[in-house]
Amino acid sequence: MILGLAKTGSTGLYTNVKAALAASSHDYYCLFEPTRADQLHNLHRYAPELPVLTKVMIAREPDLQLRYDLFDKRVTLLRDPRDMIVSFLLFRPFIRADIPWAQVEPFVEAIRDKERDPGSRSVHSLHLLADELGLASYRLERVVEFMEWQEALIDRHDVFVVRYADFIAGRLDELSHYLGVTVPTGVDGSPWLDHILRSAGTGDWRHWFTDEDVTFYRPHATRYMKRFDYDDDWQLADSPVIETATASAYIEGKYRRRRAQQEERRNGLTMDTAADAHRARLHHLAEDGNSQAMYRLAKAADGGGDDPAGTFRLAHRAAAQGHKPAMRLLSELYRTGRGVEADAQRAEFWAAEGAGQRHERGGLRRLFGRR
Repeated sequence: MILGLAKTGSTGLYTNVKAALAASSHDYYCLFEPTRADQLHNLHRYAPELPVLTKVMIAREPDLQLRYDLFDKRVTLLRDPRDMIVSFLLFRPFIRADIPWAQVEPFVEAIRDKERDPGSRSVHSLHLLADELGLASYRLERVVEFMEWQEALIDRHDVFVVRYADFIAGRLDELSHYLGVTVPTGVDGSPWLDHILRSAGTGDWRHWFTDEDVTFYRPHATRYMKRFDYDDDWQLADSPVIETATASAYIEGKYRRRRAQQEERRNGLTMDTAADAHRARLHHLAEDGNSQAMYRLAKAADGGGDDPAGTFRLAHRAAAQGHKPAMRLLSELYRTGRGVEADAQRAEFWAAEGAGQRHERGGLRRLFGRR
C-alpha cells in the first residue's frame, strides 16, 4: 500500500513500484486510488489469492476502512511542505471537472505576472485569487490536518518513509531493500510524467515565496518540518526565476489534457474497443484497476474468441471488485468452460452474485478461502 498526500509524487512512486513488480514476474492486482471502501473489501473477499498493490490518497483514508494487516508493505512519501504549497497552487484549476477556461484565464494571467516579476505577487495572494475565481477549494487548515494524519499513520501502522527528494534523485536502494524488488529510477512512457509531474525538483518555493509568504506559512509548516527533520531555513532566492514551462504553460497544457480525460469519464468509457487508441487507453485504465475498463475489454475479447484465457482474467478481476455485469460474464465463462475449466458451482455462485443475491459465509470460504 502506498499512502499519498496530494502533490508529493505518490503517483510516480506507485508507477515505479508497479513496474518493479511486473519486471519480477509478480502478478499483482493494481488498484489506483480507490474511492469506495467496497473496492478493496471485495478484492479481499472474492480474490484472497491475489496480492494487491494500491495507492491510497490520505485524504480518503478515513473513509476506506482499510485492513492494514492485509498489506505486508506500507509506504508513504514525504515532501517539503513549502514545495507542496506551490504545487497545490498550480494544480487548483484541475481539481474540479466543470471549470471553464474563462474562469481559469485570469488565474493564468496572474501567474504570468508572477513569472515576469516573482516578487510582484505572493503565493498566498494567488491562492486567495483562486478562491475568488472558484478554482476548487484550498483550505490550508485541511492540508495541515492531512499532514498530521500522515504522521499518525506512519507511527500507527509502521509505514516506510521515502523522501520526495530521494525519489526524484533516484536514491531508491533502501526502498528496494524494504520491498524485496528493485524499484527503477524511471519508467519510460509513464503517464504520470505527462499528467502529474511538473518541475521534478525541490526547493522551488524559494523562487515562488515572498517575505509575506514566509510570515504567513511558517507557523503552519513548522511542526511537520520539525517532525521530519526539514531544515528551518527560509532564505529566499536572491534572484528568483519562475520558468514559464513549469507555471503558466504547464497550466494551459494540463488543462487541455485534463478536460479530455474528464470527458472520457463523463462518457462512461464508451470508447470503441476496435480503435487502437481507445483500446490502448482502456488497457491502461484496466491495468490500474478500473473495473469498467476490464469488463469492456473482456466483452470485446470474448466476442473475438481468440484469447479465452485473457477474457477470463479480465472478467475475473473486474468481478472481484464487485462489478455486476462482469460477475454475470464470469458465470457464463465458468458455465461453458471458456478460458477456464468448467465449474457449475462457481458458475452458479457468480450468477447469484451478479444478480445481487447473498450467500452464506461458509460457501464463500469453500470457494475462495478465508482472508
